[in-house]
Amino acid sequence: MLKISIVIPTFNRVQFLPDMLASIARQEPFREEVELETWIIDNGSTDGTGERMDSWTSQWPLLHVHYMFLSQAGLINALNTGLKLVTGDYVFLTDSDDFWDPKKLRVQLGALLSNPGKRIAHTDLRMVSADGRCVINPSLHASSFHGIVSTRLEDVLHRTNVWAGTVLMARTCLGDIVPFPESLGSQDAWIALCGTLEESLMVVPEVLYNYRYHGNNQTLSLIKQHRSSCDGLKDHIELLTQFTARFGDRLTRIQRSLVMYRLYWLHRELLALDPRAGSQPLVTPSGRVPLRERLRIRAGAAKRMFLARYLPPSQ
Repeated sequence: MLKISIVIPTFNRVQFLPDMLASIARQEPFREEVELETWIIDNGSTDGTGERMDSWTSQWPLLHVHYMFLSQAGLINALNTGLKLVTGDYVFLTDSDDFWDPKKLRVQLGALLSNPGKRIAHTDLRMVSADGRCVINPSLHASSFHGIVSTRLEDVLHRTNVWAGTVLMARTCLGDIVPFPESLGSQDAWIALCGTLEESLMVVPEVLYNYRYHGNNQTLSLIKQHRSSCDGLKDHIELLTQFTARFGDRLTRIQRSLVMYRLYWLHRELLALDPRAGSQPLVTPSGRVPLRERLRIRAGAAKRMFLARYLPPSQ
């Protein structure tokens, strides 16, 4: 029997949590029997979430709901805590104010099991109104990525296409992902980058998740920041710095070059916006990349030729 863990970080979402739990309980049967465990990690709610746990536990006994209260330690810390507690073979991450499509577990788990080389799977999502009845955006992938969702490092470095609430991962990959660096502004890009290691990331191109827009969404507020803002650039630099610090010895030469190239231009963009940012452009061992080469190289072969010219072989 497969054991499935579900981690739900929450903060003052008592009005939405029952919908999420009910959507998990309404999942279509999988091809084999599964056992569920659900971890609700409360990041200091003051809306009576804890008082409702007993009733939710009795209402949905097959979810095996566990509850842990933290004192406003932040989303990243809540995720790290929950992922250390899971005992399942596979782990779903999900947000407390959203809800699942009825076939999410069957389709997403089936896809991951059918691709032995993959350990992380994410899906498309739709955006719905606060009451969950009106569809605002029927497909994030179609509207934001023109239906083309890449899992290659060279693309993930420029734009994250993983929404953490849609993620299912094998427990065997938690050693890479956990702990999430506490300095990160968002867990989405970290999961996407870790998924490029050994090409373990896959996309299930179906809408299996309902993102509820209610005007107080934490993730959406981060996305609304301008892509060229100083804060956004600093977050991206911190993300890649943490990634190379943890996984540098596991990256191929081409992968290390791609990350260094991206970091170089992030630093330059930050300095262009704010010369007082206290950041200096990355300098390659062979010297600074000339300004005349300031272009975005999209084709994989051309990008590799550029990096081979300006970056020496790894030692």
